[in-house]
Amino acid sequence: MQCSNCKTQFVRFQPSDERLTEIYGPNYYQSWSTESEEMLIEIKNETYRRIIRPAKIQSNKKLLELGCAQGHGIREIRTFECEYYGIDLNEDAIKFAKNRYPDGNFLNGVIQEGLFWDTKFDYVLMIDFIEHVRNPNQEIAVITRMLNPDGKIILSTPRSKSLVHCLTRKYWPQYREEHLTYFSKAGMTMLFERNGFSVEIAKPTFKVMSPNYFYGQSTQFSPMLVKGLAYIFKSIANVIHLRKILLPFGEMTIIASRKSNNV
Repeated sequence: MQCSNCKTQFVRFQPSDERLTEIYGPNYYQSWSTESEEMLIEIKNETYRRIIRPAKIQSNKKLLELGCAQGHGIREIRTFECEYYGIDLNEDAIKFAKNRYPDGNFLNGVIQEGLFWDTKFDYVLMIDFIEHVRNPNQEIAVITRMLNPDGKIILSTPRSKSLVHCLTRKYWPQYREEHLTYFSKAGMTMLFERNGFSVEIAKPTFKVMSPNYFYGQSTQFSPMLVKGLAYIFKSIANVIHLRKILLPFGEMTIIASRKSNNV
């Protein structure tokens, strides 16, 4: 379904809880194995850095990342000397994060279960997360209660009616079974304003990819046409020794802060 006003798209019949549990099982990050761990961390951190840089994160603050996956984002947050907290639904990913980054605070589950509710945060980060949520408005409302009065939300999510979406249409790589909402810029702005936030920055997201990682992602999530193109790209890139490339996938970065009359 698509909103006639803001052009945000919604999945009309969402997958069951059982199906989502199956999707987010142990093999959810299997596509990452097409790249070495060293390169994987490098490209993840570079993408992470590009998304959070405009927020001008201050030192010695507390940051909560929803959908933290294997917790690699903590590496960048360490540079700000901030305290890092991460939540993810994938149990194996959280086990990996706890073993790899013992200085982080990681929990398996969803925020509605009360995870970290006794802590106030200065920043909440959601990269490739809000599109997976059944009720985005409820998610933002919960986050609002956990933020300090001058707190900010930083997110990146697929953008409905982005240039890439309009060009690829039904072949848009973001069309996945577990993606439940595809916000437009106007729709995302409305969501934040409804919860007492103002959008400071709205800009396209560009992701740093290695050819092998791009191919792994395409084999798991993309239509056959994209898989074929990804294979050709990977083959050529490996021949010419191209290590990384900056790619758009029709996503947007949003940074929103609480309005002063909501403190």
